[in-house]
Amino acid sequence: MGDEMGLDLEKEAQVSKVMSILEKAPRDESYVPDRGRQGSVIRNLPDDLIYELRGHLHAAHKEQGYFEELRGESGKPFDDKRILRGELFELLCENDPALGKKDEVSKEFLALSHDPARYGAEDDLKIYRNADLATIKDDRSGTVTIQSVGEAKLGLLDHRGYNQVFMGGLRKGVEETSKFLNRNQEGLRSLGLKNLALEKETVAARLPNSQEFIEVADDFKTIVIVPANRGINTPSSFISHTVLERIGANDKDRYLRDVMKRDGINVIRAAFSTQEVAALVEYLAPQIPELE
Repeated sequence: MGDEMGLDLEKEAQVSKVMSILEKAPRDESYVPDRGRQGSVIRNLPDDLIYELRGHLHAAHKEQGYFEELRGESGKPFDDKRILRGELFELLCENDPALGKKDEVSKEFLALSHDPARYGAEDDLKIYRNADLATIKDDRSGTVTIQSVGEAKLGLLDHRGYNQVFMGGLRKGVEETSKFLNRNQEGLRSLGLKNLALEKETVAARLPNSQEFIEVADDFKTIVIVPANRGINTPSSFISHTVLERIGANDKDRYLRDVMKRDGINVIRAAFSTQEVAALVEYLAPQIPELE
C-alpha cells in the first residue's frame, strides 16, 4: 500500500507540473480552458508517454526516409516538434474521457486499422486511412455496430485530411476493416484479436445464420476533433486555404455544412488549445531519448 501511495503522490506531482505549464501557456482572450477536463486527460495518459512519443517520432523519420529514397531526395530538414505536436494532440484526444470510453473492442479495431501488417491484413487495408477514435456498440440483440470514428486534427484540414473527412476516406477504411473481420471470423484469435473474437462468438450464438458479426451503423458518424481554441460553427475555420480554393461553390461554408449534414460529419473541440499543446511539447521534447 505504501508503494502504491508513493506512486500516486508521484503521479499527482507530475499532473501538477503539467497543469502549471498549461496555466502559463499563452491564450486568446475568448478562450476559457476547462482545467478539470484537462486534469482528467493528463491523469489518463500512459506512464510510458515519453517512449510512446519517441516511437511515433522514429516511425515518422523512417517514413520520410522511405519516401525520400523513393523520390531520389535526401537531406530534407525534419521538424521533430511539429510531428510531436500532432502526435501528442492525438494522444490527448485518445485519453479524454469526455470523448468516450476506450473499450477493448474499439482498441483492437483501431490497432488493426493502424497496423494491418501486424495482423496479416496489409494487402487488404494498407491503402486506407485510419481513425484515431472509434465507438463500437453491442446492444446484445443483433450484430456489433461501428457507430462513429474520430479524427484528431491539430492543424487545419489539408487535402489528405479533407479527403478523409469530406470525401469518405475514413468511412471507406472502416467498411473495409469490417469486411476483413467478417471474412476472417474463424481466425481472429490466432491473429491476436481476442476481444473481437469474443464479440464474434457472442453474435454467432444469438444469430447462428448471420454471415457478419460486425457492420457499419446506418447512422454512422465521422467526428473531427479540433483544438479547444478553434471555431467549429464555420467549416472554413478548420480547413486550409488551399483546399477551400478548390471548392467551386460560391458560399463555401454553406456547401460544407450541407455536406456535413448529409454525411453525418460532426466537429467537436478537444480539451487543449494549439498553444497549450505547443507548450507541452516544449516541456516533453527534451525528455525524449535521442533517436539512433
